[in-house]
Amino acid sequence: MNSAQQVFSHPLVYLRKINSEDAIFLLTLNGNPEVMKYTGEVPWRTLREAENFIEQNHKLSLQGIERWLVCTPDDVPIGLAGFRIFDDLPEQWDISFRFLPQFWNQGYAFITVQILTHHALYKCRQKKLRAQVHEENLASARVLEKCGYQLDHRFLWGGKSWRCYYVKPEDFQALPELQAD
Repeated sequence: MNSAQQVFSHPLVYLRKINSEDAIFLLTLNGNPEVMKYTGEVPWRTLREAENFIEQNHKLSLQGIERWLVCTPDDVPIGLAGFRIFDDLPEQWDISFRFLPQFWNQGYAFITVQILTHHALYKCRQKKLRAQVHEENLASARVLEKCGYQLDHRFLWGGKSWRCYYVKPEDFQALPELQAD
């Protein structure tokens, strides 16, 4: 495990800062139609799109918001997760996560959401955290609900139906190892 780059760690995964060498992985991840199916975004087709994302992510990191690469303990990148802010809701952090299909249903999303939610609510002192999920993305909705996120409302965006979840510190169901932090 590359401890010099780790931002967050758990025995199952660690999150690290994204760098220019990650462009090919990010293109593989965000170029996969199955991964992008429920994001509201079109799959990437060029390395330049990945490079632009890396540049934008670095700019956001200067404001305290960013996304990180999710890796296994043996340094295999498996996904992307972090926070974003929408222009129409600048005071609300939105959690996002996506993984390569071969890493679905193995607990990686649950642990990642646990780590990030704990960070936002307790380290960054956010009063609540938001997550929006495509109506048909039942697996991600289950992960959020398992962590204490509660469905607030549904909305239409891009001609599709979405669910909006929120979690507050008092509703977050943190793993015991996170509660000690």
